[in-house]
Amino acid sequence: MTTLYTPGARLSETLARGGRKLWDPFCDDAPAPVAAPAKQPPVNQPSAAHGELLSLTFAVCTVFFLTKVLVAFRDLDSPELPPYLGSGGLLPTLGRVWACCAEDFAVGLGCLLVAALALALWASVWYRRGVRLLAHVAGVAALAYMAANAQLFHVMRRFLTVTLFQLGGGFLPERSVQEYVTPTLLLAVVLVPLLTLAAHLAWSAAFSRFWRRAASFICRPLVLFVLILSMGATAHAARKTWFADLNSDFAENPHLLLVRSYFLVMPFGDLDGEDIAVDDFQPGDPRPSVGLLNERPKNIVLIVLESAGARYFSTNGYSIETTPHLAKLRDKGIVYDNFYATANHTIASGMPLFGSTYNELNTIATVVKHTEFPVPDAQSWLKRQGYQTCFLGSGGQMAWEKYRNMSDAFVQQGFDVGRDPNAPFWQAHPDPSAFLKRSYMDAEMFVDGKRFVRESKGKKFYLMMWNYDTHSPYFDGGDDLPLDNSAFPAALDGDAERTDEFRAFLRSIHRVDALIGDFYRDLEEQGLANDTVVMITSDHGEAWGQHGIFFHGESLYDEEVRVPLFVLCPRLAHLGPRDATIGSHIDVWPTLMDICDLPVNPLWQGRSLLGDFPSKERRAYFFHRGELGVREGKFKYIWDYQAQRDLLFDVQNDPGETENLATYDAAFCKRQRARLRDWKDYQEELTKERLKKAAR
Repeated sequence: MTTLYTPGARLSETLARGGRKLWDPFCDDAPAPVAAPAKQPPVNQPSAAHGELLSLTFAVCTVFFLTKVLVAFRDLDSPELPPYLGSGGLLPTLGRVWACCAEDFAVGLGCLLVAALALALWASVWYRRGVRLLAHVAGVAALAYMAANAQLFHVMRRFLTVTLFQLGGGFLPERSVQEYVTPTLLLAVVLVPLLTLAAHLAWSAAFSRFWRRAASFICRPLVLFVLILSMGATAHAARKTWFADLNSDFAENPHLLLVRSYFLVMPFGDLDGEDIAVDDFQPGDPRPSVGLLNERPKNIVLIVLESAGARYFSTNGYSIETTPHLAKLRDKGIVYDNFYATANHTIASGMPLFGSTYNELNTIATVVKHTEFPVPDAQSWLKRQGYQTCFLGSGGQMAWEKYRNMSDAFVQQGFDVGRDPNAPFWQAHPDPSAFLKRSYMDAEMFVDGKRFVRESKGKKFYLMMWNYDTHSPYFDGGDDLPLDNSAFPAALDGDAERTDEFRAFLRSIHRVDALIGDFYRDLEEQGLANDTVVMITSDHGEAWGQHGIFFHGESLYDEEVRVPLFVLCPRLAHLGPRDATIGSHIDVWPTLMDICDLPVNPLWQGRSLLGDFPSKERRAYFFHRGELGVREGKFKYIWDYQAQRDLLFDVQNDPGETENLATYDAAFCKRQRARLRDWKDYQEELTKERLKKAAR
């Protein structure tokens, strides 16, 4: 029989359905047909699509958790390597790892919320299939990305950020990065998402009713919002509890971390009333020495070692005799103990080493952000002074031509002998393109360096050599250096793989030390030692588990930015074998010009290390994207603007930088932060000004 409804009854039914949609907009049920009062509207149930999405979210989050469990037990299982999560037994450790996955869970639930809302927008079958397909593609991509990050964390104790991506060479990875892209990693990147997807599809089909019923409770906006907020709070608590003062990404979601790193800003906190006069950033103030030498050397050799921090040189106090040849030469010049790189990675170190200029501080390197930046390079300046100039770099194309614009920005101008196989110097070589090959390493480079010196005899020459053997991944060349494991970093205890890497690293330093010794003997045999100043430094250091970090490019602790500096010339011997003056790469060229009594390029920003002025005016500045730092006197200050925290260390009494003194001297921290703010502002304006002039 036909049942009649009044308009009021129809309105009541419409309002009831509308209320259900506010509570659960993801349901599939069509509007209930007008029927007899005896019939009730169908029970509000989510579709099978919601159950499938919930199953996918569960699968992805489970694999994220299992991956972090693997990472925790493989890479964070030593009390000597913070953060250590493995104390208290298996279950407490798993609980801590679960808390460290809370942000992963929050991101997964957020994606579920977005997908469910997308399903509620339109009832078209093809549209819904598209949403589900997109969700599965995103899940596969997320799992592949996590598998790659597990390997990256194993190498560096870091997940991928925009900064690390840029440092590694971007979409054309540099040589060392390629060495870590192993078949096992590629297999994991492919198999992990495929096997997870297969498992998800199997159990979502076999237990579709379970997933649909679970979705009826979980796939609701209010429930998902509460879960997301609670997971976010858990992640925050985990970071504060176990990672308070540590540079670690373990409790972060890799995808969110990547996004955050793109939008990184540089605040300086409350600096009201803190005005620091800009006095040691300005170019044209080299502060040369007075009456330093009666006779000046005329030839210049600059040797830059890759990733070789000062703490692993026996000439700088390391207990293993890694640099015996340099030790024999210490009475022929000066050894600097408190010398710093201005950055913790190669591309940024190029600016001061080639042209005594600081980088713009809101990028990884000025020449990466502004490829047209006019570097005031030393080789062009020396050519004006009548010098023959030569650059030699080992490692092949992947270390130079194919690493960012390292070669274009720094090497392709001003050198008579550069990276051009058609140059006469290379045409006289048995293999003119040898330097472009991966096999062109330190031994061959030093042979070519000695050849250039012999061919330049009788002329003023400048030779720059940049090695590669000391860069990861290291090869063990059969060196017989005796090694005592008790002198190894504590974080290597029980880690056979990294211990072997560290042995190879020390042996690489030992080998290049022998090559330097042989090169200097050749200078002496040719009677050029008195007329040549040989400066040896490193572009940056290398972390070996100190502060929970491996590799380089991620912190401003001394293991990454304190580098050796040797200035060898018998005419300097009377100044003493050791000098504690604070300096950095920015001072290299003003110092060399001072020693050789040459004019200084007015665009250079450094000061001579031999200049006679108060030590309190000596500072070393350094940066990487996320932190700025300054060394003044015995104190080293770091402003971690990513985490908004002050770090202050007495490096004279605490060389391991283990005790943060920031809370004991907040006023000093504030002054130094203001100084770093002024440095940042000054470099931005200087970069803009030079770019404008270059564009005219």
